[in-house]
Amino acid sequence: MNEIVTLIGNGAKGFAQPGRYAADTPINEPFGVTIGPDRCLYFCDVGSHRILSLDLEANVLASVAGTGSSGYSGDGGLATNAQCMEPYEIRFDAQGNLYFVDMQAHVVRRIDLQGRITTIAGNGVAGFSGDGGPAERAQLAQPHAIEISPDGRMLLICDIGNHRVRRVDLVTGLIETWAGNGEQALPDVGLALTATGFFGPRTMAFDERGDLHLALREGNALYRINADGRHFERYAGNGRFGYLGDPGPAVEARLCGPKGLAVARGVSYFADTESHTIRCVDTQGWVRTVVGDGEVGDGADGEPLACRLARPHGVCLDPAGNLYVGDSENHRIRRLRVSALD
Repeated sequence: MNEIVTLIGNGAKGFAQPGRYAADTPINEPFGVTIGPDRCLYFCDVGSHRILSLDLEANVLASVAGTGSSGYSGDGGLATNAQCMEPYEIRFDAQGNLYFVDMQAHVVRRIDLQGRITTIAGNGVAGFSGDGGPAERAQLAQPHAIEISPDGRMLLICDIGNHRVRRVDLVTGLIETWAGNGEQALPDVGLALTATGFFGPRTMAFDERGDLHLALREGNALYRINADGRHFERYAGNGRFGYLGDPGPAVEARLCGPKGLAVARGVSYFADTESHTIRCVDTQGWVRTVVGDGEVGDGADGEPLACRLARPHGVCLDPAGNLYVGDSENHRIRRLRVSALD
């Protein structure tokens, strides 16, 4: 039987101190979650403006970035001495450098292997500018999520305020629009990526084939963009807001503000934030719920479908088939074994 368990968090906001932790150690609005190259679980503790890591074997909590006070400072120094402003999402490159979205500062920042922090995209002022030039001089507007291309060269940014996906060449440092024309509209699959609207791009994940999966929060749909970047399709959500269609064909279902997204072995798991659930699209194209029942709550560990969530945001998978969930407004991180469900 698959059970869901709380790894950290007691249901109330709190400021976690580095060191040994327990399942009831308080945290504050966890959003993005990812597994690092050291096999620790990294997460954005949005309410404390920090990035933290959990060593799941040693039960040790560590501070990675942020002082705990809101702000945008510290470039060139240690990330733990820098101020962050609601970090939302985290990714690692093949060398082990950590990238994260500092959402309310309207930038993307990098932490190198020595723990030093720099801004690599965005100038700290909300807006839309800079395509064709250095990424650190460009303007972003509330970037939400990032992804690194399989070859490690490109950093993709969900620039949600501009209804675009921007792309930074990590070799040249130049930025461009990769998808979206700025219109608040559902994508037209008959147009090129830069010629169509992308309404509310929220999060992205590459699959094993190199295709990019993209969740549109306001668009209430999931799209798959082929590795060639020229073809894309809607594979979940009919564009209408709601929590309907489980189990059934994913393209006919209603989604409810999808945000976090993780893909493995042909299965897409996503945080259906406003329905307070985690849902998945299987290899047959059917959608179903794997955590929650569609009602907000703070569920107990155990049966996943009886475990109510409160506006979950981030999800990620580890190689063993465990799904991690940032249960944001319950101030918990939960884990579910999903390999047997695929």
